[in-house]
Amino acid sequence: MIQAHLTPNQTCELLNIDRSTFYRLINKDPRFPAYKIGGVWRIDTTELEAWKHNQKARATGKDQEPAVIKKRLGRPPLSGTSPKGK
Repeated sequence: MIQAHLTPNQTCELLNIDRSTFYRLINKDPRFPAYKIGGVWRIDTTELEAWKHNQKARATGKDQEPAVIKKRLGRPPLSGTSPKGK
């Protein structure tokens, strides 16, 4: 049976990452599913699998929405460009 919560060491082994990378993920990626229980870091296995799946999708571009064109507010148009159809 799979454990419901992993320790940082178990998570590092599962993800094949260094412990410093684990702590960097905790601090830099708000989606990384780590939290403290009684002052000790724990990682929910179900949430970790979902996070891994999301990371894989992001890396392959499968979860990206269509690009949105942003208007350049308050700036002149780029030189040499003109709106399509004109």
